[in-house]
Parts: sequence; structure tokens; C-alpha cells
Amino acid sequence: MKSFLDKYYNIIILSIYALVLLLRVYNLEQKNLWFDEIFSWHLSQKTFAGIINGTAGDIHPPLFYFMLKLWSTLFGESVFALRMLSVICSLIASVVFFNILNLITQERYAILFGMFMYAISPVNIYYSQEVRMLNLNLLFALLSVYYFLKNREQYSQIYSVLYILFTVAAIYTHYFSFLILLTQMIITGYDFTRNRTGKIFKYILNFIITILLYAPWFWTMIRQLMKGQEWRTPQTASMVFSNTIAFFNDVFFSYYVYYQTILPLNIIEGLSLLMLLISLFLPLYFYFIGKNDSVFIVSLFFTVPFVTAVLVSINNSILLSRYLSILIPYLIASFIGFIICVRFSIVRILFSSFLIFVSLTGMIFNYSYDFKNNDYRELTSYLNSNAQDDELISVEPHYMGWHILHYAKTNNVKFSEPVTLGWDINMMIDSIRIKKDIQKIWIVLDYSSLDTNRYSSLRSEMKNIGFELKDYRIFKQIPAKVELFKFER
Repeated sequence: MKSFLDKYYNIIILSIYALVLLLRVYNLEQKNLWFDEIFSWHLSQKTFAGIINGTAGDIHPPLFYFMLKLWSTLFGESVFALRMLSVICSLIASVVFFNILNLITQERYAILFGMFMYAISPVNIYYSQEVRMLNLNLLFALLSVYYFLKNREQYSQIYSVLYILFTVAAIYTHYFSFLILLTQMIITGYDFTRNRTGKIFKYILNFIITILLYAPWFWTMIRQLMKGQEWRTPQTASMVFSNTIAFFNDVFFSYYVYYQTILPLNIIEGLSLLMLLISLFLPLYFYFIGKNDSVFIVSLFFTVPFVTAVLVSINNSILLSRYLSILIPYLIASFIGFIICVRFSIVRILFSSFLIFVSLTGMIFNYSYDFKNNDYRELTSYLNSNAQDDELISVEPHYMGWHILHYAKTNNVKFSEPVTLGWDINMMIDSIRIKKDIQKIWIVLDYSSLDTNRYSSLRSEMKNIGFELKDYRIFKQIPAKVELFKFER
């Protein structure tokens, strides 16, 4: 006679898929589009050639922006429509993750627990509600890992073709996917030393083909990495350690852990340190004690990229939880492996309960706040109530005006779309001085700009060229305030 779990297993799995979708669609429009999301939308407005040129001047490859352009053409440019691409990627990724879990264990309770942990993952929910490439990268990376593991189980040309396809797609989506490729190469070398890979040259051929298919973008990537980003600076040892702990803060307690007052931050950081130590210990446990090869291999897909990224962050500060959000399934799989291998049921129960507690707590924190950085909603609402369509709007830095532009394109507004009068405040003021036809203008100064030197002198400089201040507002935002001025000649 079948047990309850065996009888309703498929229904439970489908219910977890439904939960994945529900938790990611819930309050999908609650938080504002922050700058990186607005940048994604803005770049997707260009032609495909324009997207290539735009991404070449940025720091990411172009595939996500191609996908977003096609998606928004079909489904629109509202906040809900744009973010649904990430939601769908997360949902499909959960199906792939289910199949990966089936490769490492046949224990259905463990598989269901892993799927439930994915469903309630605060950081995955957060990035499922963001118009960025992270969940598309998560999906492609998972598919790459799945077909790599299937090939490792039983080599197949079909698996090889699919592996190459999804690996290439992943590295054309985000550069951190190279860490997944690096891990696959290390695992192949490990198998070779243990005489497990009789067809080593076929695996090497797959890697070579993957790299060759990346050749059209390779030198662009090198130029981008050499150029870097000026706000990414070297870190001290203490900064690296704090950033590493922050990864687990963000992953299990959400980004809003720093705003909440329910749990003291030192307790959360203590729990995060515990999670760090456990996650780094697990591969050694699986190799020497657990004697579970499949779980050991999957755990490497977290440990190798994570340690590599931490080392990279010494010279270039990065938000680990953002770029390494693609590692969450492998971290969960490592925890599942520990639950499978540990002998004492009380340890299983306590560890499982602990994981559920921290993830549910983080999920609650995530849903408790309705903002992200660069929240222009109050400002755009004020403009809509007070600005007229014959009055110019200009924003410094100019690219922050894309927030207002998106609002204007997706809502019925009374004000005109913002105009670019220069690439910095000096050019803006010169343009206003020269253009005698400008009679009324709203100027937005965003203090998150890298250069705010002349912001404090705007009033006097506008007065010197014949403009009088008619309205002034301050909007408090994260990471910095935004000032709104209205001048008339």
C-alpha cells in the first residue's frame, strides 16, 4: 500500500510550483523600479544593434537585454509586465532544480524540503521581482549544470549540445556564469584523476566549443573588465569578511534586514557566520564522512564560485548576494545533502527547522518594505500634480531622468517628458543660458550622483542667468536625497 507521500507526491510538487509563482507575483508592483531596473528598460528600448553598443559601453553582456526587448514588445512596459520575465525564469528554474535534486537523492522528503526552501528563498523572491538579468542567468546556469551532471552520469551527444547551448547562453547573460564553467572544469579534472572520465577529450571539446562560441564578445568583455567601474574599490580584510557575512544576511534574511528592528543585527550576523562555516564545511563532510559523491559534486557549485568571488572582491568590491544569487540552488542542495547524510534524526530536525525559520523570517522582512533605492514615485506624482506640459523638466545626472520617462510612458501624465540639456550640471546651466526660449523649467538634482560639487550653488547660478525660484521640494530617498526646483525666467 502506498504511503501518503507516494500517493500525493506529484500533487505536492505541483503545489510547490504554484507556491513559487504565488510568492513571486505577490506584491510584484509594491516596490519602485530602482536605477538598475530603469537602465534595463531604457536599454531594451534601443534596436538590437543599439543594445550591443550600449552593453559594450557598460559592464554586462547583451543577451538579457535582447530577451527583455522581445518580452516587453509582447507584454508591455508596465512594472508588472517587465518584472514578470524574472518571475517566469524563477518558476522554470524551480523545475530544473527539482530535476537536479533527483540526480543527487531519491529521498522524497529531502527533495520536497529542498523545493520548499527554494520557494521561500528571500533573495530569490527579491530578484524575481526585479528587471535584471540575475534570474535569467540563474535559469541558464541551472540548465548548464543539469546537462553537465547528466553527461557525467551517462555521456550523450544530445546532452552535450544542450550543455553547450545553455552554458553559452549563461555567459552571454552574466560574467559570473564563468564561475560555473570554472567549477565544471575542476570537476572534470577531479573525475579524470579518479579514472571516472574515460571520454575526457569529449568533455574538453565541449568546453572548447563553448569558449569559441563566445569569441565574438570576448574582447569586448576584456575591455569591460579592464575598464572596471570607478565605484568598485579594493577592500581591507575586515571589509571582505563583513561583505562575506553580509552575503548570508541578505540570502536568508533579505536586504531589508538592516531596516527591521525585530531581531538585533548582531544576532543575525552570528547566525550568518554559522551558515558561512557550515556551507564551507559541507564539501569536506561529503567527501570524507558522508561518502556521497553526487552531493559532494553539487556542493562544489556553491563553494568554488563563492570562494573565487570573495577573492575577486578583495580588489573590486562587489555585492556578493547580488551576483552570486545564482548559487542559491546549490547552497540549498548542499544543505539537503547534509540532511541526507547525517545519522542523527534530531540533528536533521533541528537543522531543517533552523533553515525554515531564517528563510521565513527573511521573507517576512522582504514583504514588509515597499521601497528600493532611487524611489522616484513621490517626485513623479508631485510633478504630475504641479508641472504643465509646456514646462521643461531636466534631471542631473541625466540618466536618473529615465525614472520620470518610464513613468510618463506608462501613465497618463500632465507633464512633458524630461529633456537632456547636457551630460553634467555645467552643460545643463550653459544650455539654459543659451536657449532663450526656455521660460519655465523644473530641475531635479539627485545626490546619488558621483559629482555633486555645483549642486549647492544652483540657485545663485540660475539667478545670475535671469531665473527666479518658484518652487522647491526635497525628497528623501535611499541612497541620497533628491531636490526639485522650479525656475521661471
